[in-house]
Amino acid sequence: MLLAIAVGPLWVPLWWERNSHKLLVGAVLGAPVVVLYLFRRPAALGVMAEDYVSFIVLLAGLYAISAGIRLTGDLEATPLTNTSFLAIGSALASFIGTTGASMLLIRPLLQTNRERRRVKHTVIFFTFLVGNVGGMLTPLGDPPLFLGYLQGVPFTWTFRLWPQWLLLTVALAAVVLAVAFLHAPWRELAIVALAAISLWRTPAAIRRANGVTAHPIIEVAVLFFGIFVTMIPALELLRVRGGELGVREPWQFFWVTGALSSFLDNAPTYLTFLALAQGLRMTDEVVGVTHVVLGAISVGAVAMGANSYIGNAPNFMVKSIAEAAKVPMPSFFGYMLYSAGVLVPLFVVVTLLFFR
Repeated sequence: MLLAIAVGPLWVPLWWERNSHKLLVGAVLGAPVVVLYLFRRPAALGVMAEDYVSFIVLLAGLYAISAGIRLTGDLEATPLTNTSFLAIGSALASFIGTTGASMLLIRPLLQTNRERRRVKHTVIFFTFLVGNVGGMLTPLGDPPLFLGYLQGVPFTWTFRLWPQWLLLTVALAAVVLAVAFLHAPWRELAIVALAAISLWRTPAAIRRANGVTAHPIIEVAVLFFGIFVTMIPALELLRVRGGELGVREPWQFFWVTGALSSFLDNAPTYLTFLALAQGLRMTDEVVGVTHVVLGAISVGAVAMGANSYIGNAPNFMVKSIAEAAKVPMPSFFGYMLYSAGVLVPLFVVVTLLFFR
């Protein structure tokens, strides 16, 4: 499925543009997994379906609500203005979530830069910061941290990650300058209700002015349908055999958790490596592990979600909205070249400073 997402737009671009074709690919690749687990582990399919519905309801709700918000004005599209957008978004992401902050600010950012010829790099750094790194300071910022809170990590513990958050946000912002505690199903019902109110009360003229279409959310829904189904065996294998990876040191937890979170759902990856760390019988500083190991798992799961379009929920959504606004975005591998060139060196610095 990941190969199809990466190669499809390059190999058969016109065919791949249709969301029905993406759904067909996801269904064909996911069918063997569904049949196998339907007879062997039906409970795993139920968990996947619940997670997928929650994921899509959240994205669709935020997409609908943000589409009804139009910020007007005439901001000059300068590096300082764009950096201010990124700074505000990075701060908001820890309190309204990376997805909420991304959906709220991506359209004003695109509107501000509508007369510029080159906007691609701004959207990429927006994805890095607002869609991922910014959500590191509270359990509200990113699903793995919220799951950690449900596992017993104190709500304010994530404030300990402020040095890593500050280093990554300031470093990425400098590059730009140079160039809810509801549980299911009430949470989903609340999101649907807010989206319905937004659709009902928002004048159609605002949505037309925002250039809103259903294509971005449909594209994300069909692609992640295939991803959610086909990643079940990978997550099951990680849960059962993860202890054989030989992960012991903080830097190992940081890189292995992050590498897998770049392509798999970072929430179960976080829980898997937290459970693995708890099984090593470390000094019990917080939920059975040391502060530095929990920090390594948390930062890896959150920050390295920026490594690919599918590493975190907002990434592909931001890409789709930008493309709908006629901003040419890099391919799957093209985006990863940006993340490899910009983020990976920063992650090496984070490792040397915090997780050696």
